[in-house]
Amino acid sequence: MIRIEVFINNIITSISINKIKLYDNEKNELKIQPNGQFKGSNSSDVTPAFIEINNESNIIGIIDGQHRTFAYHEGNDIYEKVIASHRKIQNLLVTGILFPASEPSEKRLQFEANLFLEINANQSNVVRN
Repeated sequence: MIRIEVFINNIITSISINKIKLYDNEKNELKIQPNGQFKGSNSSDVTPAFIEINNESNIIGIIDGQHRTFAYHEGNDIYEKVIASHRKIQNLLVTGILFPASEPSEKRLQFEANLFLEINANQSNVVRN
């Protein structure tokens, strides 16, 4: 059994690798093989990367932490003044799951749904004093 830890300022996402580009610290593009591994790397390597995301809809799927995104909303709409008065600058950790290009969308959705259920099945209620 996998134990999943949830961090307070964390959002878990899935990202379509067909709509992004990843770069290393020297701005060299990192290529992802069909099996999901970085080309030319050991599967156990940790590689810091920069991500370039296409300006399109439905690229990032939020699996868990949807409610946290509202706290980071910044815009020019009618809600900005109200939200801005409550906002504090803080870091938001985003964990992105990159699926191999060959992964069928049905398997991706099933994985995302199971992960959401597993995370939220272990949550405890807030205790108020």
